[in-house]
Amino acid sequence: AKAQQAANEIERRTGRKVSGVALDLADLKSVKSLPSRLPKSVTKIDVLMENAGVMAIPERLATKDGFERQIGVNHLGHYALVATLLPLLEKSSAFRIVAVSSDANKIVDGKAIAQALDANLEPPYGAWTNYGLSKVFNVLFVEELRRRLPSKGTAVAVHPGVVQTDLSRYLVQGIDAAEAGVSQTEAFETMSPLQKKLMEGMAKFILPVSLGANGQVRLASDENLAADPGGAYFDGLKRGSPNKAAGDAALARRLWDVSERLTGATISL
Repeated sequence: AKAQQAANEIERRTGRKVSGVALDLADLKSVKSLPSRLPKSVTKIDVLMENAGVMAIPERLATKDGFERQIGVNHLGHYALVATLLPLLEKSSAFRIVAVSSDANKIVDGKAIAQALDANLEPPYGAWTNYGLSKVFNVLFVEELRRRLPSKGTAVAVHPGVVQTDLSRYLVQGIDAAEAGVSQTEAFETMSPLQKKLMEGMAKFILPVSLGANGQVRLASDENLAADPGGAYFDGLKRGSPNKAAGDAALARRLWDVSERLTGATISL
């Protein structure tokens, strides 16, 4: 429903035809079947925006393939998506892959990343630790893509800022409501007066989507960034500094290899 609403709004504003196609990053079958479900008019892809994600789930939940949900959706699902769509990306004269990471990529250190790799991406569960791992994996994946991609393709990760989306639904609403698809707007109506005041106070420090998306839109569309956006990681509209371990080429290669083995998806570069 949300995708169709967005498609309708884009059509209204631009006059261009927009199609929404269902994709479940928590289900590798859904990811790998995506090309066969795209409209026949899609003959190439110029920009792939890895935007979907889940955050700080209070207890371990699993994807349909048995992976921990945060790492499974935020990283493994996107890894498999790139593998699946690479043939269409390569048909573009200049393509970009934009991974939406988070400043939370700095939560974990190199030792924690190595331990997660040793454990086949199943480290002891921690709501924020696993989120931090998934977000540094986004940056490590981009770094390895940049080393392997041909000259006509580039990849970049971006921290959009703290944006007013449903990303915090598991924290705000709890697992049952989040899993049932209750929106935060609906959840707000059931909160106590004190909870509502706290939420309203926090909202003053959160970017609306119209501003929070600026970094992603620029990295996806700015013609001056066609050859290279100017670095592997951005904080909004400017160059940023990710986790120091994100620059570790050995960790990036290990993550690539583990991801390929777990998902059964091969990125042929």
